[in-house]
Amino acid sequence: MNSIDNIDWIILLFVNGGHTTFWDSFFLIISNKFTWIPLYVFLAFIFIKKFGFKNGTIIILGGLLCFALTDLISSKIFKVYFERPRPCHTVTGGLSLWLPNGKCGGLYGFISSHAANTMGLAVFCILIFTRKMKGKLAGPISIILMLYALLNSLSRVYLGVHYPTDVICGAAFGGIVGYSIFFITNKWILKD
Repeated sequence: MNSIDNIDWIILLFVNGGHTTFWDSFFLIISNKFTWIPLYVFLAFIFIKKFGFKNGTIIILGGLLCFALTDLISSKIFKVYFERPRPCHTVTGGLSLWLPNGKCGGLYGFISSHAANTMGLAVFCILIFTRKMKGKLAGPISIILMLYALLNSLSRVYLGVHYPTDVICGAAFGGIVGYSIFFITNKWILKD
């Protein structure tokens, strides 16, 4: 496990240590939950327009369920069970992290809730677009959703509040939840 910790620190310090004014602002915006409201509104609009009010609402509720489950499980189960301190709480030995406004977040960081939430929602919506909607919008929107999840995940390492493994495991967990909610929604709830 020590070699994984060392690799985590090396990658974290590389990503966090290369900050510039532009990238600092960029990743602070990316990491802000309010930045993505227009994307959520756009997705809700597309789902209602394409699937009608009833099924569109079911899809929106499925997305909200993904978000709620990933957030609740990552915060209340993973972080409490593993108790892995965030890197910004464990900096020692002359190492330094850039922290915007000196903010670090809660004590524990495994797994990253940002990574879990955004990847869960992205996977769920990508599956809706590629398996239920198809058509011209599926590809471009899938790319946008994957960028949304990946940039959010990267922002957490750049901002010094998560190790890369926190983010990778959070994204993997989110992907599993997103796929599971899609499977349940598609198989037992949505009507073609």
